[in-house]
Amino acid sequence: MKLPMTDSRCLHPTRLTAAWRLPIRMLCLSCVILMSSLTYAQTYPLFNERRALLENETNTIDIVSRFNSSVVSVQVVLAADETNGVNAAHDAQVPAVSSVAHRGSGFFTRVSGQALFVTNYHVIEPALREDGSLREGARIEVALFTQGVAQRVLPVVVKHVEPLWDLALLAPEGELLLPEVRAIPLGAATDVEAGQKVIAIGSPFGLNATVTTGIVSAVNRQLPGSGVRTMIQTDAAINRGSSGGPLLNSQGEVIGINTALFNPDGSVFAGVGLAVPVKHLHDSLFALGLSADVAAPATSSASTQFGVTFQDVQDVPRSVRVLYGLPEQGLLVVSVNPLGSAAHAGLRGSDTPVPYGNDVLRVGGDVVLALNEQPVSSTTELQSLLQLNDTQTPLRLQVLRSGKPLTLQVLPAAFGVFNP
Repeated sequence: MKLPMTDSRCLHPTRLTAAWRLPIRMLCLSCVILMSSLTYAQTYPLFNERRALLENETNTIDIVSRFNSSVVSVQVVLAADETNGVNAAHDAQVPAVSSVAHRGSGFFTRVSGQALFVTNYHVIEPALREDGSLREGARIEVALFTQGVAQRVLPVVVKHVEPLWDLALLAPEGELLLPEVRAIPLGAATDVEAGQKVIAIGSPFGLNATVTTGIVSAVNRQLPGSGVRTMIQTDAAINRGSSGGPLLNSQGEVIGINTALFNPDGSVFAGVGLAVPVKHLHDSLFALGLSADVAAPATSSASTQFGVTFQDVQDVPRSVRVLYGLPEQGLLVVSVNPLGSAAHAGLRGSDTPVPYGNDVLRVGGDVVLALNEQPVSSTTELQSLLQLNDTQTPLRLQVLRSGKPLTLQVLPAAFGVFNP
């Protein structure tokens, strides 16, 4: 019996080999390609993670490595009766115990040869009386860190405070210069733009040397509940304990002092942080007779010290200026340090709160119009005029008080600055 022709062709061994010839060739080619790939992978150099870092990441790492140890933790230590109601003086059985009442951040800088720590006023406020002196039994300390580990705790004294701008300047006791600590440079007063990169360093929740990054979200924001209308808004995370830490630009310069977070629904960061512009820190240094642009110690001719917080009249909304009879230019005296020469001369600060939107402005103080008959309209002009005068020569301040012109005499060297 013969098989059908179709079956005979299918079972023929020669034809079966030809049918598999092409697939076998493809399989062999695939094996060759696979083996070549494995050999190439074995000879490829190891992944270089450092080389793969973006330029932005490398910049951040460099700045943090330079200045992380220059950021400090600031703590306020109060007597037991100030923190828990226990008054050891009235109960011999209760020992006098101190406890930390408040913690925040700060940073080290050096201006005109002086070693200074910068922080927020609200960080140290629990330790201060209304006149700026320390409460009985209170002390302020800063902790220096290396790789997040506390290496040194220093007692400090208060050199200057600016409650309006929420700034405080501290100095090591004994006027230590701390040459081993790298000073963080201060940036230009006006060199801040929305969209630029920022780095925030601080101790949120006690987590020392914490670094966060982001951008400047906006400038000239209002700090709710205050008269400060020039805040820097950032999305770099700022949380409880970050207050007083530096906000740095990509050059490693301080452009702001981290101050507050804004979250109507709670007290944790929600993407909106606020920092005091470094411009106000420059103004505070000016009140001490210091200049961040001067590398050598300040000379006597440049160290005129008033202890006054000024605000350019032009920065006050026009409707408020008209309502309270403020001039078109001049310097509004916002606050006067009771221990400064201006207070002894009779200069008056602003004591009238004015609600304005979500803010509260302060007016009613003297308006400085001129110094020695030379008109002034900004703190920069005032500083320039002061540097032309000897500290032993009385200065004539032409001011406007309740709409009436008045001349006050101030002897800059007669009284020291606020230094309890």
